[in-house]
Amino acid sequence: MKALGIGEAPLDISCVVASYPLENQKHQSEELIKSVGGPVPAGLLLLQRLGCTSQLITQLGTDLEAETVQNYLEEQGIAVAATRSTHTKVNWYLVNARTGSRTGIKTTPGHTPLTKVDAQAISQAQIIMLDRHELACFAQIKETASPSAVIMIDPSSDNSPEVMACLADTTVPVVPVELLKKEFPTADLSTATKQLANTLDSAVVVTAGSFGSVVYQNNQLTLVPPVEITCIDALGAGDVFRAALALKLAQKEELLDAVAYANAIAGMQCQRVGNGTAIPNTAELSGWRSLKAKQVTQQSLHNWYHSIAI
Repeated sequence: MKALGIGEAPLDISCVVASYPLENQKHQSEELIKSVGGPVPAGLLLLQRLGCTSQLITQLGTDLEAETVQNYLEEQGIAVAATRSTHTKVNWYLVNARTGSRTGIKTTPGHTPLTKVDAQAISQAQIIMLDRHELACFAQIKETASPSAVIMIDPSSDNSPEVMACLADTTVPVVPVELLKKEFPTADLSTATKQLANTLDSAVVVTAGSFGSVVYQNNQLTLVPPVEITCIDALGAGDVFRAALALKLAQKEELLDAVAYANAIAGMQCQRVGNGTAIPNTAELSGWRSLKAKQVTQQSLHNWYHSIAI
């Protein structure tokens, strides 16, 4: 199966600390990890390990960071087609070793969005993944992609009209709970999810972190629980979730079964620090069925959703 990704490929630098320092404090880092970041490269790395042939279309600088990113991806078997920009985006993350929470500092990318990409690559792909930074070429993708191709977009928490319009044209829109809250700030979880499905005229999946995922289809809301793991770092969990879901949908699995699988893979991702470097290897991925579902109640999920501040 061929997977095509179009999106940013930043270098992520994760600094692990015992606790967050106060302003003007100095803290000793427990670990410093460099990895390839971005939702699309992370998804392609997972798909490559699950047997797909993967290609990334991206923009990189002419700096050492670009060399690091491209070399790693190509070593992992991903074909990289990169146009050159002024510099490569770098993301810094401070990771709390005790809780797994993270605080990010991101640099501005040094490029303008791609408006046209390789048409042959689009037409041959069974899975196509994009991030919100490269939607200028979405019209070309819709026109050129195979009707059976699974198309996924990572919107982050961006609920702009452009992003929402593109989400409506994906196979199954997947949004983080933060975007749902921004789009429907006064509604409860059930109402907001139903409103999103009506707006996009589609079944929808809402990722809810340690509460798993919520699926709305056929006028029914279903909580798909996460797996029991100790979360070290949640970076990249949503990225591999989308990729795993896309693979199962491309293999014609039912949506709820595909989401349960994606939850398990996302949980495995959280057991290491980093993004691209934390993705489970092939042997680990094959053991996903051994992970147990975590007990989560609808009431606890709804209470947590109500407490989210946007």
